[in-house]
Amino acid sequence: MHMRRSSLLLRREDGAAAVEFALISVLLFTVLFGIIQYGIWLSEYEVYQGAAREGARFGAVRCGNTAGCQVSGTPSMGPVGDRITLAARPYQDRVTTPFTFEISSNGGSSWAPTTTGCTGGATIGNLFRVSWTQHFDNLFALIPSFGDHDIEGVFRCE
Repeated sequence: MHMRRSSLLLRREDGAAAVEFALISVLLFTVLFGIIQYGIWLSEYEVYQGAAREGARFGAVRCGNTAGCQVSGTPSMGPVGDRITLAARPYQDRVTTPFTFEISSNGGSSWAPTTTGCTGGATIGNLFRVSWTQHFDNLFALIPSFGDHDIEGVFRCE
């Protein structure tokens, strides 16, 4: 009789592991996909930060005394904006425009918009800043969106 009770008990627990896995798998996959989503977001964010630095470097160094180095007025934002979108590969089609281009003559405590980058000898030593607000989409429905973040690159005019 004791053997029958034991085998009867085993039959009642046959699907217990499957039920436990079904319950815990939701949490497990949410954490797994959250880690993947964060890695994708971090990669994209770093590419945008690098693109902003590249645009700021180009505007601060290469635009000096360059004819036609306008940085605003068109959706591509001229040569500096083109440099930003080129540096934002493989995410260049997701770059949120318009970009903001600013000059600071007092070490960055106040900024003034500019349309020409660092041009002429009067701006040498000033700071040139490229910035924009970038929206980040999420890939997985259960993971909250990372939303909007400010992207910025700053270089000293040469």
